[in-house]
Amino acid sequence: MFKALKLTAKAKLSHGGISISVGAVMVCLLTAAAGNYLSYLIGLLGSLIPGIEQTGFLLPVIQGIFCAAAMFFFSPLFLGCYRLFLLIARDEQPKLSEIFYYGGNGLYKCALKFSFSLLIRVLARLLISFLPLLGVVMLFVFTPLKNTTNPLVGAAVFSIFIVLGLILFVYLCTSLFYAATAFTMMPQINSNAHFRRSREICQNQKGNIILFYLSFIPWYLLGFFIIPILWVTPYFFVTMIIFSFYLENKYKNKFKTAVNQNISVANTSAFQQF
Repeated sequence: MFKALKLTAKAKLSHGGISISVGAVMVCLLTAAAGNYLSYLIGLLGSLIPGIEQTGFLLPVIQGIFCAAAMFFFSPLFLGCYRLFLLIARDEQPKLSEIFYYGGNGLYKCALKFSFSLLIRVLARLLISFLPLLGVVMLFVFTPLKNTTNPLVGAAVFSIFIVLGLILFVYLCTSLFYAATAFTMMPQINSNAHFRRSREICQNQKGNIILFYLSFIPWYLLGFFIIPILWVTPYFFVTMIIFSFYLENKYKNKFKTAVNQNISVANTSAFQQF
């Protein structure tokens, strides 16, 4: 199935969508780089203030908060990039200006609210996933285990819990898989409705979603070489959106089947009573 989805995504990108997609990814990368550079400048200015460098942690915290705020401020731009990929997946011919779609039309606040809701949900799942690891760290740091445990055993235990935490995190995040697609198609609707819709559609598809992510691991590794990421990013997201459409259609067909069965049972009961 995933092979067919990837071939479809390649075909859609090759029909005039690759140049626009690469341009959109470059704009987003430059925006992210600008946010990081501004954070670096904040660090330079902060180092000139007496006493801040001596704290050891205050300056990095300020830089991190500023960088996160910049990325959050530019989140409508990233959602605009996702919208461009969605239009390509629907065989439309979008313009590069689509990435600025949420900058106007009264949609900027909607995009910020959705981004904030998504961030909160991701962070909550991250916290839940790594709570066991935090418990193990507490045991190995604040109990006699730190003096009696072999370092190799401790490293092995930490590694196992990190892997389990990542698996649990991916599993919990599968319910958010369809949310961005739902928002892109209907941005004016309340964000909670998008997440409810995503949870319904992805409820019985968690295994397929995890397999989808795993199928892109070689492409993720290729993305570390920077230049290939210009192709990997649109390729991944267009395939992801096509898969989202597939899950949506599967859910609708299942829902229609259930409704028809209920109507049939109701009609049969009415006929029997008659």
